[in-house]
Amino acid sequence: MMYRAVTSIGIFTLLLLTGCLSNQENKMSQAQLNAIETREVDASINETYKAASGALFDAGYTISMSDRAGGLLTGTKAIDRSAARLWYSPYIEDTKFAVSIQIREIAPNSCTVRVKTSINGAPKVDKKAIDELWVLMQRQVLMKEPLPLSNEKDKKPSEDVKKQQEDTQNKKSQEQPNAPVTKSPTVIKCGNCGREIGNLEKTKVYEGHVVCLQCYAKLKYHSAE
Repeated sequence: MMYRAVTSIGIFTLLLLTGCLSNQENKMSQAQLNAIETREVDASINETYKAASGALFDAGYTISMSDRAGGLLTGTKAIDRSAARLWYSPYIEDTKFAVSIQIREIAPNSCTVRVKTSINGAPKVDKKAIDELWVLMQRQVLMKEPLPLSNEKDKKPSEDVKKQQEDTQNKKSQEQPNAPVTKSPTVIKCGNCGREIGNLEKTKVYEGHVVCLQCYAKLKYHSAE
């Protein structure tokens, strides 16, 4: 007798709650339903789809259907009623929640998102669950990806970096001991034959021109004739 009374109370409570939810949904106008279920997201359809799937996952739903091309997502989760079945009635089933999300692109960076909820297969407006998904989606959309690392080889140093490098190079050159200055050898050509005269060769001056010894001897010989 006691078991039947408890069972009756439990079933009556479930029916009462179900009736309250149905009455609450029936009292809502279409505008109120749209305000709860439909939102506009300032993001591309790919970003919105990723945000919606991430929100479902964060809210504890298992994604049972995913159609990126059609912009459709479905997530499910359940509340285990094993204790209720043990204490009240073996006919009490687990409470199953389902969320369906429809994404439509209205501009390159703007989409409309509609969220529909159901409990145990019957359409029910679960405002708490929908609001939770909106918050999670908004967080996903606002999250920015990290900036890509620039290639150091392609990175051009700024003017300050260049100046710092030049100062460092000048400081190093000042700290090094003065190296002996070597002068490049002066190239002397013979004024007669044009041959380059080696640094160790002797030269002669003939009528104001520097000439090699061979040419000097020839010139002196011809001048004597």
